[in-house]
Amino acid sequence: MNRLLLLTLLLVACGQKPMKQLPATTTNEEVVVQDTIAVSDIHRTDSLWHSFKKYKRPYVEGYIINKDYVIYQEKDTRKIIKPDMASFAILNVSGSAADIILIFAKDKNGIYYQGDFIKIDTTGFRVVGVISHHDKPSDYWEEPIWRTYKQAFRGTKPIAISDPATFESVTTCYFKDKNYLYYYDQKVEGADVATLQKELADEEFVSDKDNTYYQGKPFIYKGERVQQVSNNIYKTATHVLRYNAEYDKERAEDYFIELPDYFDIPTLRRLNDFYLIDKNHLYYDENSYPLGDEDLRVPIPKENLSKIKLFEVLVTDGNKLYNRKEPLSGYDAATFGVVPGHYYYLYDKNGVYNWRKKLPFHYTNRPEYGKNFFYMDNQRLFIYEDQAYYSGYDDSLYVPHLSPQQLVLLKEGNTPLRELFPSQDDKQKNKEIDTTGFEQLTYSFWRHNGQIYHLIYKEWYDSDQHDWKSERRYVVVKGYDNASLRVVPNGFLADKDYWYDGTTRLFPSKDVELLAIYEGYEKGWGMDPAPSPNFYLFKNAQGYWLAELSGEGAMCPLTNEQVRQLTDEPMS
Repeated sequence: MNRLLLLTLLLVACGQKPMKQLPATTTNEEVVVQDTIAVSDIHRTDSLWHSFKKYKRPYVEGYIINKDYVIYQEKDTRKIIKPDMASFAILNVSGSAADIILIFAKDKNGIYYQGDFIKIDTTGFRVVGVISHHDKPSDYWEEPIWRTYKQAFRGTKPIAISDPATFESVTTCYFKDKNYLYYYDQKVEGADVATLQKELADEEFVSDKDNTYYQGKPFIYKGERVQQVSNNIYKTATHVLRYNAEYDKERAEDYFIELPDYFDIPTLRRLNDFYLIDKNHLYYDENSYPLGDEDLRVPIPKENLSKIKLFEVLVTDGNKLYNRKEPLSGYDAATFGVVPGHYYYLYDKNGVYNWRKKLPFHYTNRPEYGKNFFYMDNQRLFIYEDQAYYSGYDDSLYVPHLSPQQLVLLKEGNTPLRELFPSQDDKQKNKEIDTTGFEQLTYSFWRHNGQIYHLIYKEWYDSDQHDWKSERRYVVVKGYDNASLRVVPNGFLADKDYWYDGTTRLFPSKDVELLAIYEGYEKGWGMDPAPSPNFYLFKNAQGYWLAELSGEGAMCPLTNEQVRQLTDEPMS
């Protein structure tokens, strides 16, 4: 949580846009405008130093940006670096590597990794994966694999990749470029990267058109090479195997069970994530672990296999409809279809259904998706002929007739049905303040017509209505010098007179530096999920300050000797 908090502060400081509209509200969101709140002074107490010194905490991991220099800190390490300040920026990392986002930065000359400088062209920077301490022996608990267009690295160590510009992850263990497959940073000999089945890869197992690899080596089962057929089904020349999601096995074959001999192996192939077929049978694999029923056959006659149509977990042969391996009655199999991406929204010649529930349209013609029947996913909106039906958790609306103009507007997918036909509650709920021309300082603070607004956002799950709700409160803040208020590095605010942590006034704003950030105390012996407040060590023209920033917070002045004890550096 501390790492995420520091990340938030840094991103706010480094990614501002001068003019932006306040965030828009949704139909499940309430807008409340309060009058004012006042800036308050932080509580000052000498006891803060005594408690902090007794239980000194590790540094919060990340970069601290000051006017002329940057500090990188983590655990018990603190480094002062002198990058090109005009071009210095924290590098954005996303996906599975997001946990190590705070260790990378750049300037015009190269990359900074945990505060250490690597001179390199930064174009194409990307973290492609992380080697975990649990996965592979490593000098670090988590060690990133990253690249630019010129070179790939494991931590600070260059690794031999044939084409860094195309280097990307396949699984947490496997990576590839345009030429080769790699197990972590080692080339997998013989792998055909052009036919790699990336979408079917599973951690230690990955396949190309001819072979499956386990821990970077070919997987051989009873003397035969193994080919992957679907998510969990593999085959050799004489056996069909099913992956059973066991863990920590010593051998590759221990992860699989051998299925009965009812397959025609040469013609066995994948149809989608659930179904496979050979010349004799259609098969359904539940994707559950461990496998409960080893008979995967769907009871469709062999002569109807050429007629089958798949709809995710549903399938029809034109005569019957099946849900997985069981017949499903109540629908016309010959005209059956589903809304793409939503197999529970069904239709046939008799109507449109939300699974078993028939939607309340007046049916005159056979529904045909994309012709006279449409579904707007982000609006939960069905359109049939000139009728519309919206269904939410706690609200529904059927409109028996739409004008041509309304039909065009709704089919664009950006207009809620309730916007055209609002309820009385909606009319009250959607009253908003005019945010035209608001200047964004941070996500939470805005300036307009000489006033500073504080945006307070909260959301919660309404168990009665089975839906998420949210509220935005726009509060006018009094006590800043509004004209000079600005964002300063590390997510704080400052005006011509003072520095602020949100609406808390800290100290005069002349010559301020942030020297260190320390982890806060764990609440409830680590069992309390609430974030712990961090401790901040500041310097300004008046001296040194230790601050605990949470709520109203607390702060105390420090002597040079006290600061030396915290940073192990001589203080001027």
